[in-house]
Amino acid sequence: MKNILSVMLLGGLSVLLVSCTEVEKKPGDLEADRRGQLIQKQKEKVSSSRTKINFWGKVVDHENNPVEGATVTLKVRDFQKSFTGGETDTAYKSTTNSDGVFSLKGKKGHWLFIDNIEKEGYEYIVAENVENRGFNYKLHSTINNNSDAPVLYYLKNVSEATYLVTNQCRTFRFDKSVSTFEPVYFPKWISIYGEYRNLDKKELGSNNDLLITCTISEDNSKFSLVFESKSGNSGCFLSDKKLDEAPEEGYEAKCLYENSMTNPKKVNDKAGLPSQLFYLYIKGQEGKYYSRIDFEVGTRVLGELFVDLNYSSYTNPYGKRNLLYFKSYNDMERKYRQDAQQCRVKLERRKNDRMFENRKKEREDEEYRKKAKWDTPWIDADKIVAERKKAREAEIKELDEKEEKEFKEWVDKLRK
Repeated sequence: MKNILSVMLLGGLSVLLVSCTEVEKKPGDLEADRRGQLIQKQKEKVSSSRTKINFWGKVVDHENNPVEGATVTLKVRDFQKSFTGGETDTAYKSTTNSDGVFSLKGKKGHWLFIDNIEKEGYEYIVAENVENRGFNYKLHSTINNNSDAPVLYYLKNVSEATYLVTNQCRTFRFDKSVSTFEPVYFPKWISIYGEYRNLDKKELGSNNDLLITCTISEDNSKFSLVFESKSGNSGCFLSDKKLDEAPEEGYEAKCLYENSMTNPKKVNDKAGLPSQLFYLYIKGQEGKYYSRIDFEVGTRVLGELFVDLNYSSYTNPYGKRNLLYFKSYNDMERKYRQDAQQCRVKLERRKNDRMFENRKKEREDEEYRKKAKWDTPWIDADKIVAERKKAREAEIKELDEKEEKEFKEWVDKLRK
C-alpha cells in the first residue's frame, strides 16, 4: 500500500512540474516556436516547388525571319531566402544569335516570365505573345527543355509600319429590339501637314458605309451577324486570322457570322458564351480604302439574350493594303500631326486676317468709285479699282503660297 501511495505521489509531482514548466514558458519562446514551424513548412514548400529551369526561345519577325541581336529580359520567380512566405523575381538578360535563338539555363525557381524583348527598329507586342509569356514550372517540371524546339516570339518591324486611322475600344450591345448598327470605322484624321481629312463625303463616301445586322432566335439559342457594305465598289471579307496586309481579293457585299448558345437555360444571369475573336477586312469608301476591324463578340442572358460586340478599327488612309499597326509609331505620328494641325490653325488665321483686310479695302474702293463718279467723272474709277483689286489678290496669293511652302518645309524638317 505504501508503495502504491509513493508511486501516485511521484506521478502527481511530475505532472505538477510539467504544468509549471509550461506556465513559466515565455511568450517570446512560443512565438519562436511558431516561427520555427512556419519556416519549416516554408522550407518544405520551397523544396517541393523549386525546379531547375532550362529554357530556349526564338525571336522572329512577322514573316518568320529570325531576328538577331534582340535583347530578351527573362524573370525567374522564387521564394525569398528568408522563408517568410514572400516571393521575389530575379531578372536575367539573353541575346538572340544569328538564328534568333536565346536561352536561360541552370536557374532555379517555380515561374519563368518573358518580361520584354527589345531591338532597335522592332516592337514587342505583348498581346500577340501572351500565350507564351509565362511558364509554371511547379505544375510542369519539364517545359521546353529541348533546344531544337524553341518557343516562338514575334517582333514587328517598325520600318514597315504605316500611319493608320484608328477607332479603338468601342462597344455596342444587340438585343431583340436593337438589331442594327453602323460603326464609324474610318473617322476623320489629320494629314501630315495638319489638314483634316475624311470630311467631304462627296470625295470619300459616307463614313458609315458598313451596316451590321444581328438576328437572335426566339429561344435565345443562337444568333447571327450580317456585315453589309453599303457603298458602291466596296466589300467585306470575314476571317479568323489577323493579317497585317488586307486581302487583295475575295471581298463580298455581305458576310455572315453565326454562333450558338450551349444550354441557354442553364446560363446564369452574369455569364454567357466565352468571348470570341474574328476579323473583318473592308474595301470601303467607294472601294478606295482598306480597313480591318478586330471584333470580340460575347453574350449574356438577362432574361433574354444580349450580344455584346467590342471592336477596334484600323484604316490605311493612303489607299494601300498595309495594315501593320504599331501603337508607339502611331502615337508618335499622331502627335506630329496634331502639332502640325495647331500650327496650321495659326497659318489659317493669318490667311483669314488678310482676307478680312482685303474685304475692308474692297469696301473702301467701292466708296471711292461711287464718289469719283460725281467728283472726278473724267477719271476711270472702275479701272483704278479693278487694278487695285488685282494687285491685292496677287499679293495675298503670293503671301499665302510663301507661308504654305515655309510651313511644309518646317513640317518636313521636324519629321526628319
